[in-house]
Amino acid sequence: MDLKEFIKYFESLTTAKAEFCNKATAHQQKINADRAPARRWNDAVVAVQVEKMWLEVVEKLYDNIKNTITKSQDPVEWHQRLEAEDFMDEVDDSIRGIELDGEEE
Repeated sequence: MDLKEFIKYFESLTTAKAEFCNKATAHQQKINADRAPARRWNDAVVAVQVEKMWLEVVEKLYDNIKNTITKSQDPVEWHQRLEAEDFMDEVDDSIRGIELDGEEE
């Protein structure tokens, strides 16, 4: 399974993307507020940065899982790994627990 296939399949299984993106948006808006007014990003640029942050998280997850898959292009093995008992719950919890720089809960 390549990265694009993984992202599509993973996003169909996860429930944490919206929460992560909300947290990342707040983080980016905080950073943006500290910029000089002339250098502030508009909402579209903030959204692009948030999507990049999400893709970085998913790509790291992909790389970690890929190292545990014996046949890296075998979709069946990928699906079995992702659908294993409690795997997605643990991943979702980990993603929800990500703290962004300077974030306090």
